Amino acid sequence: MHLIFKVLIFSIFVLIIVLSDTPFLIKVILSGVMLFFLLPFGDEVFSKERLTRKVKAAFVSTATFVVLLYLFPALIYKDALVLSSIEESASFFYVVLFSSFLGFFIYGLPVSLLSDWISIRFTYRFAMAAFVHIGFGLLLFQFLYILPAICAVVFLIVDEMLCTTEKKHLPS
Repeated sequence: MHLIFKVLIFSIFVLIIVLSDTPFLIKVILSGVMLFFLLPFGDEVFSKERLTRKVKAAFVSTATFVVLLYLFPALIYKDALVLSSIEESASFFYVVLFSSFLGFFIYGLPVSLLSDWISIRFTYRFAMAAFVHIGFGLLLFQFLYILPAICAVVFLIVDEMLCTTEKKHLPS
């Protein structure tokens, strides 16, 4: 029954993605991200502690990225962005916040879980995790400039900091 529910949810999201007027590469990437949740991962990927840490990392990464982009708008625009009014500044902030939130949760969270699943099999776990995070961030490079790669690095750093903090608080 659980698998049927997963397949139904996957089918609905893929249908929404396919019917949208999103560029083809983004459709493929989003469908692949959705497919990730159908794979038969065990508790090593979907443990309560790991998922909680990833959700925290997504929230903190969203806030960090929004603040960085708000303070350094040249990351998104080649020329410095000049916001002429408070209303313009607030609307820029909300658009960036909403799109970052969606990006970190819909794209970044599954990629980070996949990264953990891949990287635990390697001696240099952090290097492999960084490769996976940045690699998936660069998949969107053509459409969104360098922002997805910056988001991937922010997510990786925040997640690693949370992981290190959790390990320090575990009883020996």
